[in-house]
Amino acid sequence: MNNNIFLKALNKQNYGNNIPIWFLRQSGRYLPEYRILREKYKFIDLIKNPDLIIELTILPFKYFELDAAIIFSDISLVYDIIEGVSYDVIDNIGPIVKLNKDINNLRLINPAEKLEFLKKPVIEIKNYLKKPLIGFSPGLYTTISYLFKNYEKSKKNKENKVKELIYSENWKNIISFFSKAILKYIEFLSNLGFDAIQIFDSFLFELSKFEFNYYFKDYYINIFNEFKRNSKIPIIFFCLDTIYIVDFLDDLNIDCLSVDFKENLLFYFYKTDKAIQGNLDPFLLTLNINTFRSILKRSFKNIFEKIKGEGDIKKRYIFNVGHGLKSNTLIDNVKFLIDYIKNS
Repeated sequence: MNNNIFLKALNKQNYGNNIPIWFLRQSGRYLPEYRILREKYKFIDLIKNPDLIIELTILPFKYFELDAAIIFSDISLVYDIIEGVSYDVIDNIGPIVKLNKDINNLRLINPAEKLEFLKKPVIEIKNYLKKPLIGFSPGLYTTISYLFKNYEKSKKNKENKVKELIYSENWKNIISFFSKAILKYIEFLSNLGFDAIQIFDSFLFELSKFEFNYYFKDYYINIFNEFKRNSKIPIIFFCLDTIYIVDFLDDLNIDCLSVDFKENLLFYFYKTDKAIQGNLDPFLLTLNINTFRSILKRSFKNIFEKIKGEGDIKKRYIFNVGHGLKSNTLIDNVKFLIDYIKNS
């Protein structure tokens, strides 16, 4: 496992010729077997059934030669360890979270009491694939913001509710509680045997840089430092509008930045010495295959050649998309892309 190029890249030690490849949502909605299962099961039932978690995590390896697996799961599982909230996951919407107590009266539950169903999948997937397995967690802002998403009202409603909390006298108690929740959750994942953990704070860009710096950054620093004190497992961090987080990278004890598709990939390599993952627009994988091939060779060729030609860059690069694969992704496009990267 230590020779796996994905883990080497996370540690900035991938000195060979090959670039590691995996995809956000690589087990998901574009695969026919997944669609069949979704006709039979609610999403929340899929992510809590050990045998189905195993089946769906392994599924993309039936089609593609990938260098890492990501557990078939959802960020909403973190709410299972918080007494005082309930949730469901709705198609095309995501987690719907309900506060059943005042936010100041929530209590943490031992993850082992609620998330026992994850143990079997981690063991069996790793034994079967013999590849690194990635676990994941929501980030601080995203976890809190889902408590106030109201799909009958505007997105602005949620943002205002969270900002009311941020500027309230109770904020330190609230952010301290959710910091403990995230730390407890990722420590539990670490103890299960995951080889890397990706933090998805997708909505972080809704904050101003001042708000992140003043109200969130120190708590993130403490979470990552405390986690690293007891674990050597690499941490990957992702947020939409990734350029937003660049100014704070030196303060965060993470190993890899997972970037979206809105900025030139090389920009991130020159901004940080951390590993870099992602950047391809997943929309491109939905296009006619001839169009996709043309765009890939025209737009990505120069960047790809530069990455492969510069040792300092290549040793810390993981190929991925800049957001999850879409439901209308074409399997042949993914196959062509993987072949292109492995053989260029």
